[in-house]
Amino acid sequence: MTTADTDGEPGRSSAPDDRDSSGSVGPRRRKAPPPFRRCEVVATKARSPRLRRLTLGGAELVGFAVNEPAASVRVLIPSPGSDELVLPTWTGNEFLFADGRRPVIRTLTPLRADAKQGELDIEVVLHGDGPLARWAANAAIGATAAVSG
Repeated sequence: MTTADTDGEPGRSSAPDDRDSSGSVGPRRRKAPPPFRRCEVVATKARSPRLRRLTLGGAELVGFAVNEPAASVRVLIPSPGSDELVLPTWTGNEFLFADGRRPVIRTLTPLRADAKQGELDIEVVLHGDGPLARWAANAAIGATAAVSG
């Protein structure tokens, strides 16, 4: 069977669960990621002029385990121009705010996770003027974030 046999369009395939009740191909729904856990910056350290280590901590990180050496976590930070952290909603395919805007979420490899203390160390390269680099460069103790993974 070719892909043309499955949906009539050469080079395009779709799984049966991509079809709605009328048989039309709809957007693919992905498995919901783990929920975000609110946290805050509890320590910072300049590792070099272009690298900053941030320790995130808080009650919601207690029990948060990173068990694989190359595991990744999603880090949600406040939208540019705001200090308020707003948790987005999972739409079945992506995270969005109620007004349709996309949140600032970056995927990072954690350096250290202490599930008992509720702490997570990340390092951010301070390059350019991107939202994460800007936030990390200016994050003071108490700056808010959220982690999922």
